[in-house]
Amino acid sequence: MNSTDDIMTFKEKHIKISNSEIKDLLQNQMKLINHIKNKQNQDVSEDKIKITDLTSKVNSIREILQSEKQTLEYKNNVLSKHLNHITELKGEKNKFLEENQQLELQRNKLKTCKRNLKDQTLLDQG
Repeated sequence: MNSTDDIMTFKEKHIKISNSEIKDLLQNQMKLINHIKNKQNQDVSEDKIKITDLTSKVNSIREILQSEKQTLEYKNNVLSKHLNHITELKGEKNKFLEENQQLELQRNKLKTCKRNLKDQTLLDQG
């Protein structure tokens, strides 16, 4: 006897399973494998849809952010111009305040001189 015959003899002696049962088991295994493949294909398809959806949302958010960025840059530019104008106006205000202070000093000197002139005139007439 060779080893194949030994295996067949062992099988016939100890394993009580028919060829039709083996065929049924194989068919059930194939059904299970097909079911798993179909489920995986369905999951992949759903994941692709989700990825497409999320990609679309991300692109939409990017566009919104880009638009908001441009708006903020424009507003920042406008505010910078206003700030420059305010700085110029403050400079002019300070010049006018200095000029006003100088004029006040001159006026006070003139008042003092006028009083002294009146006093001198009174003394001369006196």
